[in-house]
Amino acid sequence: MKISTVFAIIATPAILAVTWYAIETADRGEEITDLVNMTVIQEEQLQKQARNLYAFQERGAEYHLIRQAVIEESGGRLDGMQNVFDVVLNRVASKDYPNTIEAVLKQHTVVRPKDKPEYIVWQFSYWGDQVHPTLTGDQLAAVDALLEPLWVEYVHGEYQTVLKAHSFVTPSAFRTSTWHEKFDCHAVDSAHYHLGGPKRAAGQAVSCLQFIRPQARPADPILLALMEAQK
Repeated sequence: MKISTVFAIIATPAILAVTWYAIETADRGEEITDLVNMTVIQEEQLQKQARNLYAFQERGAEYHLIRQAVIEESGGRLDGMQNVFDVVLNRVASKDYPNTIEAVLKQHTVVRPKDKPEYIVWQFSYWGDQVHPTLTGDQLAAVDALLEPLWVEYVHGEYQTVLKAHSFVTPSAFRTSTWHEKFDCHAVDSAHYHLGGPKRAAGQAVSCLQFIRPQARPADPILLALMEAQK
C-alpha cells in the first residue's frame, strides 16, 4: 500500500472531525447570534412597553384631556389635530400660560357686564359647549394612531412641537378680531388659523389671509392677462 493512500485513510477521519467541528461551531455561532438578536428585540419591546405603561397609566388622564381637546377643537379633521396638540403643549411650556395641560384647557375669564348677566369666555371654547362630537371606533383609532406616539415622546421629554403657535382661531373670527391680528400666522388648516410669536403693532404681523388661495379666478381682465403672462 502506498504511503499516500495510508495517509489518506488515516487523515480522512481527522478531516471529517475538523469539518464537523467547524460546522458545529458555525451552527452554534448562529444560534448565539440569534439569541443575542432575540434578547435585544425583547429588551427593546420591554422598554417600549415600560414607556407606554408610564405614558398611558401614570399620565393617562392628561392624555385623555388633550385627546378630547384635539378632537373637539379640530372638528374631527385629521389635518388639524397635531396643530391643536402643539398649541396646547406650547402653552404649557410658556410662562404666559398655566403650566399643566388641565389648567391650560380650563383657562377662562369671567365677564361681568354692568347691564347683563355675567358669562364665561373659555380659552378653549369646547369647555362651554353643551353638545360634543361622537366618533366611531374607527375614527378614534385613527386619532390614537396619530396622537399616541407623540404623547409617548412628550411624556419622556423627546417631543418637539412642529408648530410654534400659541393660539388658533376660526377664519370668520379672525376677520373681526383685533387681538389675533397682532400675532404672526404659523399655519392654516381646514379649521383654523394658528398664530404665535411676540405681539406686534397693528398691521405689522404676518397675516394668515395672505396664505389663503382664492376660491375663484379673478374677473379683472388686466389681472387675468398678467397671470397668463407669468405662466
